[in-house]
Amino acid sequence: MATRLKPSRSRLTTNLANRLWPTPTTAYLPGLLASAELSDIVRAVTEELERNALAAEAAQRGHEASILKLARELGLNPRPAGHNDSAWIADCPRRSHTLMLSPSLNELGCGYCRRKGGPAELEAFADHVKSLRRKV
Repeated sequence: MATRLKPSRSRLTTNLANRLWPTPTTAYLPGLLASAELSDIVRAVTEELERNALAAEAAQRGHEASILKLARELGLNPRPAGHNDSAWIADCPRRSHTLMLSPSLNELGCGYCRRKGGPAELEAFADHVKSLRRKV
């Protein structure tokens, strides 16, 4: 005879919240947008992101910001974020998430690691992560 496990407090709280404040399971409710309208919106947003990425790359041609050069040298794969021409993302040296790069300010910010600064801070952060990997 199997014993039934008592649900955790977290599970009970989640179940109660879901019953009190139900949320739709999809990003939109049926009938609000026709499929063609939704497709048009998705296409327009995708095209805008691509245009912004091209503009960001064009803005860096010829005089690339030192923070982007360093991120490339460190193998962090910097790339335009897409929402404007001065927002870039790169792989964090910890490799589990991305960090934000601002070529116009020559700065980085990683909310997950709580790091920010310029090229010197990026290089120090990458060196620190490499030294931790060597110890393991």
